[in-house]
Amino acid sequence: MLSRPLGAILAVVVGVTTASAQTALLPDLPPTEVPSLDGGGGGVVGEYSPMAGEVEPYRWWVSGEYLLGFTRSTTLPTVASVGPFPSGGILGLSGSRPLGGDTVDFGGVSGARFHGGVWLDSCRAYALDWGIFFLPRQEQTNRFAPGPGEDLGRPFFDTLLNRENSRRIVTPGVFAGEVTSAYRSLFWGAELGARLRVVETPTLSLEQLFHFRYYALEESFEIEDSSTALAGGVVAFNGGLFAAPARVRVNDFFSVQNRFYGGSGGLRLQWTPGRWEVQLDARLAVGAMQQNITIEGTTRLENVGAGAIVRPGFYSASQTPVKFTEYRFSLAPDVAARIGYRVTDRMMVTAGYQFVYITNVARPSDQLDRRLNPANIPSSQTFGAAAAGPPALPRITSSDYWMHGLNVGLMLTF
Repeated sequence: MLSRPLGAILAVVVGVTTASAQTALLPDLPPTEVPSLDGGGGGVVGEYSPMAGEVEPYRWWVSGEYLLGFTRSTTLPTVASVGPFPSGGILGLSGSRPLGGDTVDFGGVSGARFHGGVWLDSCRAYALDWGIFFLPRQEQTNRFAPGPGEDLGRPFFDTLLNRENSRRIVTPGVFAGEVTSAYRSLFWGAELGARLRVVETPTLSLEQLFHFRYYALEESFEIEDSSTALAGGVVAFNGGLFAAPARVRVNDFFSVQNRFYGGSGGLRLQWTPGRWEVQLDARLAVGAMQQNITIEGTTRLENVGAGAIVRPGFYSASQTPVKFTEYRFSLAPDVAARIGYRVTDRMMVTAGYQFVYITNVARPSDQLDRRLNPANIPSSQTFGAAAAGPPALPRITSSDYWMHGLNVGLMLTF
């Protein structure tokens, strides 16, 4: 007599063997057809049969876009003045007028933007992504020269005399020269973070966005003048006077590198009807603005022997030539909209718009101080006088900055 455990095992083996034999005797049958709900042809049970316009899910994506960006303009300070001889271009005198004060607006600047990322799960609920954009360096230059019979000067407020004054650059028959300026700007940014899908329907989804954001705005404002002594004239340099053909060349350089570091949070609403895709983003970044500021200048003597060079320049003489860093609290909200169409399951063409706003940004033209003591200016005849006194400490001025732009591009998925 078999034991109960052994009998149970034997029964299971016999049952499996019998079922296998019966299956082998059955003829091959075609797959079961399932009728279509719309009256069309049915599909086979267990096979993936996408609807018309349906796109196969993807895990990785990368995109490249052309960016046409517009940035906030800035107004340059007055760096030259003209007036009838012998006014020297001193502002406030009859016939004198300022030069400069132009608005720097680069208009539409061609740049680029790149994105990429990966879904971390098969349900596409969690993703890592990155992005970078840039607007290349732009430059606007200006040249200032007097009209016939006019004086050209460098206007400033004389703290010793407590009134407007000027340093003469051009005087008919005495000095010949010119004043030039150049404003340069470069803006770019990057982000790295995560996306969390919190709501999903067949055509609509809502995602939370969490990113580390970085922006870099690098700008400089440079002013240069040159004044050459003509027959009977002399130029001043470092406390001395030099006759023709001596020339004094003065350079002032104001540079600011703004660096934003912060965390960003926001929402993305996405609608995907078939092969179309529409996205709306709204985000706010909170962080620190690092302002790296450089104020320096030089005064150079030329056409006399080996020449010589000293510091500072002209406007840079109002402040101790410095390189220093300040940190300020900053906010950087941005909104974006994008529409795309999948021309294939792996390729989408896109077009969109983005607006970025950043607070507490330093612009180089705002750091120029017109209040000067001639005793601190190497190109002044009173340079080194006992009444000079120490230059003032820099006073950093901040403002807001924005960029908005249109973009078109291509996204690949796989």
